[in-house]
Order: sequence, then structure tokens, then C-alpha cells
Amino acid sequence: MGIEEHLIGVANNPRPSKIANAIDDFGGAGSCIGQVAAMKNQIGSGLAQIGQDCFESGTVAVDVGEDGDTRGVARRGNSMIALESGNNVKMSPRSKYARIERERRFLLDRFPDSPKAVRVRRITDRYIEGTRLRLREQRDEAGTVTFKLTQKLPSPGKEARQGLITTMYLTAGEFAVFEQLPAKKLVKTRYSLPPFGIDVFDGRLQGLILAEAEFDSAAAARSLVLSSFAAREVSGDHRFTGGRLACASRGDLRKWLSEFDIPLVSRSR
Repeated sequence: MGIEEHLIGVANNPRPSKIANAIDDFGGAGSCIGQVAAMKNQIGSGLAQIGQDCFESGTVAVDVGEDGDTRGVARRGNSMIALESGNNVKMSPRSKYARIERERRFLLDRFPDSPKAVRVRRITDRYIEGTRLRLREQRDEAGTVTFKLTQKLPSPGKEARQGLITTMYLTAGEFAVFEQLPAKKLVKTRYSLPPFGIDVFDGRLQGLILAEAEFDSAAAARSLVLSSFAAREVSGDHRFTGGRLACASRGDLRKWLSEFDIPLVSRSR
């Protein structure tokens, strides 16, 4: 599924079958992008009208089923709305298009001394310019490579809520297509020490260590038992999100860490 197919700001009119024909069959990421461009020309006459209140609150994700009906998800405030052939139906926030991301983040002033990581991954993230998309290349110790494309829609709230997240897995060929897009790059090594993933950053962010824990529910987020190595919680500080860090200079990072009395020094793991 291509970028614009997955998230399409749509309006107007009633013939979803025409869109279904436009996106029904694509074999590779390159042809997918071409078909999405062609599909955009048909959108005006292809979807039942969606109320303006949906557009004012955020992006609409659209799917065209095999039966020709259009289905999608829009955000209205903190609610998710299902769109079925133009009818708005309330649905669970955990949909097949996106899920609520609950995450707590902590600054570390050093890497934990004793714990042994159960898994180590080398992660290269590319934050595609002009979008909310993150392209990830992940390599584990066994040499297995995983490619992912993720969209994050920030919507911070209580109980460690960060927003909505949608992820799809890519083939190497599809990854190569998206890799050509202009992007801000972030490189780090992630050490899994359940329930935390500890990220040790490279490049201009060398010296930054973040611990993150993800949760399936608000109750789980509340019940997290903090480890002694968690120096400062920054769950609500957008400066320490991946998208913001990808744009930060070393000077920015030094200034931010100084607010928490954490010096920026190069560390080797």
C-alpha cells in the first residue's frame, strides 16, 4: 500500500468502483506510486462526500474493499470515525488502520551497568520531509533485516498517549523506492531490557541515551515500575521524539539535556 493510497484527504461524490479499479492491482512500489498519481485524478468523482468536520480535525485514511465500498477512518477530536460509503459510524480507536500509541520515555545519564540485553538491533530511521512518515531499516544480531513504513499522527493525551500510529512492512525493493525521498536521518542501537528498549544514539546525537516502554493500555502505563537508571521522564516533551531529534543539532541537544543536569558527552557502549 503506497503513501497516498493509505492516507488520502478526500472529498466529493459517489463512484467508489472507479477508485477500486485504479488501485486494485499493483506489483511493486514503483508502479504503486504511479497508480496513486493516476488515482488522484479520479478522486473527485470517486467517493461519497465526507463532512467538513472530519477534515478540520485531521487526515482521513481510505480503503476500497473488494465489494467496491469505500471505508476509512477519520479523527474527530479524540474519537475515531469509521467512514463507510459516506456514512460516519463510531468505532473503536483500535482499528485496522491505526492504533493508539502509548509510550513513556526517560532520559538516562549512563547506560545501565548490569542488565544484559535480550535483543540488540541497529536502527536507521529516515523521517521523510514534508510528511509524518518514518522509513525504518532494522538489523538484528543475526543479520536479519526488517523494513517498515510508519505514520505517526501526534495527539498527546493522558495515560502516556502519544497519538495514532500505523505501520506496514516493506520488501527490500519497496524500501529502496522510499529511500530515495528526501529525509532526515537518525541512527541508533536499541537494547531490549524488558519492559524497556534503551536507545543509544550515534552521529551528532552521540551521548544521548533514551529508555522507552510501550503499553497496550492506560492501566499498564500507570503500573510501570521505574528502574533506577531512569533519570528523568520526558514522555510529554516533544523535543525527545524521533521526528524532532532527527532535526536537532548537537547544540540543541546539549541545551536540552542541560535543563535536566545531564551533560552531553560521547559514550561508548
